[in-house]
Formats: sequence, structure tokens, C-alpha cells
Amino acid sequence: MDLPFTTNFVVLCAVQAVAVLAPRPSPAWARVRVRPVWGLLPLAGIGGVVVFMGNVDGAAERAVDLAAVATPLLAVLGLLALRLRPAAVAVPLLYWVAWQHPGTRAADLSVDALIVMACATLAWGTGIIAPRWALAVGIVITTVVDVVQILNHDLQPVAEALSRAEPPRGLPRLQEARFAGASMGWGDVYLAGLLGVLAGARLRRAAVAGAVLFVVAVLYGFTFLVLDVIPATVPVTAAMLVTALVDRRWGAGLVPPRPRTPARRGSLRAPAKE
Repeated sequence: MDLPFTTNFVVLCAVQAVAVLAPRPSPAWARVRVRPVWGLLPLAGIGGVVVFMGNVDGAAERAVDLAAVATPLLAVLGLLALRLRPAAVAVPLLYWVAWQHPGTRAADLSVDALIVMACATLAWGTGIIAPRWALAVGIVITTVVDVVQILNHDLQPVAEALSRAEPPRGLPRLQEARFAGASMGWGDVYLAGLLGVLAGARLRRAAVAGAVLFVVAVLYGFTFLVLDVIPATVPVTAAMLVTALVDRRWGAGLVPPRPRTPARRGSLRAPAKE
């Protein structure tokens, strides 16, 4: 039986799974006011970007220029955000390989490593300003919007524009994770990083979530039988839900809290006399 995808796709599934393991738990800073609305940042970063690029001329080219510069800077900040913080020291070498050896598999893997570290930094920062349950809700909503955009063919033109665009002065193309012709959007890696932030300090939980994501993503590749582009956000949501079922105590923390009902004045009554 011929598979509808290649080993190149499987490598990208592994990259997305590694992104779950990459970020450290986000710290709780007393001076930072946590707001649930920030849980929708992944929706803005995926669904919102697609709408913006699809309606603004030259937006894809500007995004490629930004990615060529911002990605290594965010990856360096992995000194704060990565579980394996010394890995951020390799950023200059990875950037040099991606720049000087374009089109090679070494360059592709270097680009993927830079994007994973950059997305880990963004996910770590998002976890500082958004509560866990809001991030979980944001992941689910983002996945739904991503699926709708692909079925409506809103994403495909944007993805093609990003693939064609070239950064200035021969800088490396860091707008998407890729390996030997297969590609995955920045947002898909960022969403996997958010799942890693939700996993918290327990490396075992992050490893379970990453393993589930990899298996689901590979099996999900059969969707290529009917679609040319598939929403890589779906395996992230599936991995989050499966991990929540396995670790129910952790999963309970991803449920939005019930609003408190304020006590009514005068509701207390003296006990009746017998």
C-alpha cells in the first residue's frame, strides 16, 4: 500500500512533537496581570494572520522579511525560555548553516531548530500573561478556525505566497518549518509550544503529549488523500485532549472556572425557634 505522504512529512511531525518538549513552564510574575483574553493570541497568530495576508498586498513579503530577523532573536531568548537552555548558544551556528547552505537538509534542520526555539520563547511569554485554561480554550478555537479556513481555501493562497517570497540580501528563509520539500507553518509549531507550556514542569507529561502528537500527526497524514493542505493544528488539540484524559488532574486545570455567584444581601436568616 502506498502512503499518501513521505518521510519528509514524518520529519516535520517530529519537529512539531519536539516543540512540545522545548519550552520551560511559564513563571508567575506578581507584577504581570494575567488576562484570559491573551489566550486568544494563537488565534490572532494563525487565523488573524491568514485574513491579514489574504487582504493586504505585500503582507507575505513583509512577513518573510520579519521572520528572517525576528526568528534568530527570539531563539536567542531561549536562554530564558527553553528547557534545555544551553541549546540557545547554538543559534549563531544554526543561522550560519541556514544562510550559507540553502536547499540542503542540514539547512532545513537548522531552520526547523531555530523556529522551534523561537516558538518556545513566544509560547513561554504567552504563558506568563494568559491563564492555563484560556490557553487551552485558545488552542481549541484556533484549531476550529484553521480547519474552516483550509476547507474554505483561505489558507492555501497565503501559504503559496509565503513559499514563493524571498527575504532580502539572501538571508535565510525562516517563515516556515520545512524538510526536503515538505513544509509546516510557524503557527503550527507555536501551538505545539503552547501545549508544552500547558504541560508544566513535569517533563514526563510533556513527553506523553509530544508522543501522542507525533502519532496522531503521522496518522493524520492520510488526510492528504483528500486534501493538498492539511491543518497541522488538529494533532495539537488531539494531543491535549488525550493527555488530559490520561492525566485527569492536569486536565481539570484546563477547564474554565465557574463564575462565582455573589451572595445576596440579607440572605442569611436566624435559625427558627423550636
